[in-house]
Amino acid sequence: LLNSKHQLSNWKCQLLKSKHQLSNWKCQLLKSNHQLSNWKCQLLNSKHQLSNWKCQLLKSKHQLSNWKHQLQLKSKHQLSNWKCQLLKSKHQLSNWKHQLQLKSKHQLSNWKCQLL
Repeated sequence: LLNSKHQLSNWKCQLLKSKHQLSNWKCQLLKSNHQLSNWKCQLLNSKHQLSNWKCQLLKSKHQLSNWKHQLQLKSKHQLSNWKCQLLKSKHQLSNWKHQLQLKSKHQLSNWKCQLL
């Protein structure tokens, strides 16, 4: 009987030990799940940062595109203005030559008239 009680006591002890190991295993499983959850959260955070980075990159490219477009338009506009001013200058030069020729011819005509 004592021997049986001792075996029963050992069995209870092993059962408690098994429950304790099971408890530790559950605890480790929860810890692993928690780490996995943290890892997923960090992954989502990384994806979000990458998404923000891509968005900022696109924004930068768009601003660069706008800057190039404005620069081209401004350059073309300035070139157009420069051409217009050049034509205006040529026109003034032409008028000046024309007036000079007319004045010279008129003076020459007057001189001929006086000579006659």
